Amino acid sequence: MQQFIRCARTGTLYPVSRVSHIVPVGQQGAHPFRAVLRGDDAAYLYDHDVDELQASYVPATPGQRVFEASYSEDEDEIWCCEVPIVAWRIERGDVEPIGPEGKIGDACNSCWMMMCPDGRVIYAHSGTYDSLELALEALKGELKTRAQNSKTRARKLQNAG
Repeated sequence: MQQFIRCARTGTLYPVSRVSHIVPVGQQGAHPFRAVLRGDDAAYLYDHDVDELQASYVPATPGQRVFEASYSEDEDEIWCCEVPIVAWRIERGDVEPIGPEGKIGDACNSCWMMMCPDGRVIYAHSGTYDSLELALEALKGELKTRAQNSKTRARKLQNAG
């Protein structure tokens, strides 16, 4: 499978295999990195594009699943569903599950947890719980806070613009 990078300025796609090296632009701006390409071309990249170039993907074991929990602010409830894993994304020591629809738990009001064979539930950012119910109870406050903080940041950006 061939990977591509997208130039942040022009939207042009370039094969990763053409990237010779990546250099910081040296100024604060919208596109802090420049990918020097073979053939005298260059593509300007965002931080997350550079991170993605450093990521590795490992196929998941068939049948592997995680729980995705998300907080509904309107209903003040936490929702949870089991999601199949197709791969694991590894980047700078962080591991993220990839489901059929992309990264799991990527929204500000959601997270993912893994159930061990003995029934314990592991949430990478806050520890191990004896059951899914205890994990969800503990995570509700954290996800609620994340959702509220995201809303506050959005309001500040809207008022600033």
